[in-house]
Amino acid sequence: AVARLCGNAMFTEAVMDARGRVAHNLRLAFADLDRIEETADEHRRITLAISAGDPDGARDAMRSHLANTAARVGIHLDTL
Repeated sequence: AVARLCGNAMFTEAVMDARGRVAHNLRLAFADLDRIEETADEHRRITLAISAGDPDGARDAMRSHLANTAARVGIHLDTL
């Protein structure tokens, strides 16, 4: 839904193409029940920024979410 809201057809197509291949990895973020609220809070921050029409806030929230998600599964990203 977020990809479609961006209005970028190529990005939306890429997300939809990758969706099936990464579905398992997307579930990993919710596998640790002790940390599930962290993930939910990150999603809330992203959607609130989008809803508020705050592209900078949405970008920052998404970057933070991607880095945190990677860290939760043992991947440390240097740049986003």
